[in-house]
Amino acid sequence: MPPLLRRLLICSSLLLPGVSAAQVDEAARAEFATAYAAPSLDASGDSEALRAYPLYPWLAATRLRIALLREDPGAEDAARTFVDAAGDVAHVRDLRRALLSRAAAARDEAEFLRLWRESAANDEMRCLRFDARRDTGEKAVLAQEIADRWLAEDTLPDACAASLKWLKTQPLYTPALIERRLRTRLLDGDATRARALLPELPAERRPRYEMWLRQLANPAVEFAALAEGAPQLLDSEGLADTWMRWARKSPNEAEALLDAVAAAQKLSPIQTQTLQRNTALALAWNRDSDAVALFKQVPESLMDERSYEWRIRAALWAGDWNQAFNWLSVLPDALSTQPRWRYWNARALEALGQKEEAKQRFLTLGRENDTYGLLAAWRAGKRWTPIDEPLPRSTPPPPSYGPGRPGRPISSPSPRWNGPMRSAPCLPRPNLRWCARRPPWAGTSRRLSPPPSSASFAIWRCCSRGPTATSWSAPAWARTSPCSGCTA
Repeated sequence: MPPLLRRLLICSSLLLPGVSAAQVDEAARAEFATAYAAPSLDASGDSEALRAYPLYPWLAATRLRIALLREDPGAEDAARTFVDAAGDVAHVRDLRRALLSRAAAARDEAEFLRLWRESAANDEMRCLRFDARRDTGEKAVLAQEIADRWLAEDTLPDACAASLKWLKTQPLYTPALIERRLRTRLLDGDATRARALLPELPAERRPRYEMWLRQLANPAVEFAALAEGAPQLLDSEGLADTWMRWARKSPNEAEALLDAVAAAQKLSPIQTQTLQRNTALALAWNRDSDAVALFKQVPESLMDERSYEWRIRAALWAGDWNQAFNWLSVLPDALSTQPRWRYWNARALEALGQKEEAKQRFLTLGRENDTYGLLAAWRAGKRWTPIDEPLPRSTPPPPSYGPGRPGRPISSPSPRWNGPMRSAPCLPRPNLRWCARRPPWAGTSRRLSPPPSSASFAIWRCCSRGPTATSWSAPAWARTSPCSGCTA
């Protein structure tokens, strides 16, 4: 049975108001399945039961679409009548798109706009709607809508070519608008489309963007020239963007040139600190301990959520517990209350010798139904008992896994999980490792390091109910090892 037909049959009892599975005539269901799989344009043989079937309108709409494709006489008028009578409902949307395409091909703008419904739209149809509205007397509004879409999207569908060509004849299409598009493409790293726009700019406006493109194409050479005093034409945003892209690829080279570029170009303190922050982030992503010194030079006013988190990670990787604790202490509330950073705050206290305070924080965090609750309980030397919390109604049923991979060892996903997993009392160690590494809703090939909070739920499912009683399937070797010693 085709997937679409299967979904429609399910919808007949689940989604249509007032219709239950018991009320659906099985004979009519079978007749509908046969008719929908091979639609016939002749409806004279349809039984009364089929005509009363909840999904019969889908069959009627499909027949009309086939008639339109075959160019049957009267098919277009019949399709319009059917769509007008049905209104804005799901079963006529494909048929409405077919009618919209025909109206656009015939350049019947009035009919196109009459048939238009946003619910039936796609990117191509929205372009055709631009074309249909050109003669409606709202040219300024239409030009702004086309320009907004042109600025927001990396590329427009081919169907928008005529509208974009028309936009270029309107007063709105100015060098300032072209520059906005050019900057957007450059900030997205889209050098190809940005370069294509350069000829449309007046000659006096091009040098800045030509330098921007050179810095994207060959940053090492360009920034070395800036360090020697070559003119810098980019504004602060452009310089920060090109520097960030280079620092990601070559963080140590960027670090080495940073001071020279700042001095030669006489950058303002904010510009210099922005480059320091971007370089520190790149070094932190590379786990380079030099990131800590650079982060220390960045003021709090230039820090964002990403920078707050990565400077703490940089300090932790460098083993600088004192600096990590200081930065943990000034985290915004939105971050400081997260279990991850509460855990590392306690770890920093423990490393700095405040073991009693750290233990109290571990004990508090250990009551959380979270991955870091498990880690905190283990650090405090306490048993961790997950809380039975029902999943939200919006959570889909966990998928079933296929058979495991016999003979392939499954290791814990991160060294700091080794202790908690070895000491977990509630189920055999291989099962716990499998659960922590593969939460029920993750793909079977995805490695999690560290496991997200969903891993603790997976452990609870395995522990409190046993692998054979859960709503997801454990591998065969896990099903043969019942859980024991749990207090769910």
